[in-house]
Amino acid sequence: LSSGLDVTDLKMLEQDFAKDKHLMTSMFEISPVSIVVLNDEGVITYANPHAEDLLRIKKESIISLSYNSPEFNITDFDGNPFPEEKLPFSIVKSTGRPVFNVEHCIVGHDGKSIFLSINAAPLFKPTGELEGMVSIIQDVSTQVFIKRETEKIMDFYQTIIETTGTAIVVFGEDKIITYANSEMEKLSGYSMEEIVDKMHWTDFVTGSDLIKMSEYHRLRAEN
Repeated sequence: LSSGLDVTDLKMLEQDFAKDKHLMTSMFEISPVSIVVLNDEGVITYANPHAEDLLRIKKESIISLSYNSPEFNITDFDGNPFPEEKLPFSIVKSTGRPVFNVEHCIVGHDGKSIFLSINAAPLFKPTGELEGMVSIIQDVSTQVFIKRETEKIMDFYQTIIETTGTAIVVFGEDKIITYANSEMEKLSGYSMEEIVDKMHWTDFVTGSDLIKMSEYHRLRAEN
């Protein structure tokens, strides 16, 4: 009798689990984010429509690829090889815990680099064994491009400021200097470490010039 009850309970658990999987799949299909599911060996078993678009691979081609398949050409954001142990599936499988914001790059079948940020979590069987992993994948290529272009612009202006031959400082509303170029170091006799985030621009101005510049600073802040 006890054995029969055990079998019944197990079947009910399996039915509930099947219903949960069906519900989860339905939600994934209409999700506005890219979702990929892997089995316990790291093989892709499901990819929703957004994932197909993001990875630029049709569903029939995605299914059966592994998380580390050579087709993905996985690298870090600078094009260097990405450590196997730092891939989301490797971490989730070894720890049994979710991971967040794992960043790496892949190359789509169109030859274009895709910069990704991945959150992933383990999926467990009713018995508690690892069944696989579900991952949410975000394309952060635009953010990476903007960041790199901004860094280029900042480097360009940095070069101009450092080679202009004039002492230049940048300060905020509190009058504390947040940047000083090398010419300012030479002119003032103070090092960059002594000036930046420690001294006020008023420390370098005296007499009537201080009165005039203080008034100008006040008017600029009001406007």
